[in-house]
Amino acid sequence: MSVEEVITTKYYAFKLKHGLTKEAFADLPFLLENPKGVTPTLDQTKSSIAKLANLQLAFYDCCPKSCFCYATNPSLDKCPTCSHPRWKHGG
Repeated sequence: MSVEEVITTKYYAFKLKHGLTKEAFADLPFLLENPKGVTPTLDQTKSSIAKLANLQLAFYDCCPKSCFCYATNPSLDKCPTCSHPRWKHGG
């Protein structure tokens, strides 16, 4: 990995470990000295991490309460765990 990739990876690990918001992540360059001057945005960091890990972005329809993922049973109209409706009614 390049120095820039190592720095980017460390930034993202710090964000995940401490639950930083996007705004707090953007402030990291002001707090941490960076020998290469690398100050990746959160979007750039996520993109870089995905490329390094060879990840593909995938979206899944899930219960808003995170009880259930409808990919396993797409015919359901409500969560089998909490009965929350799958779809919003009336817009």
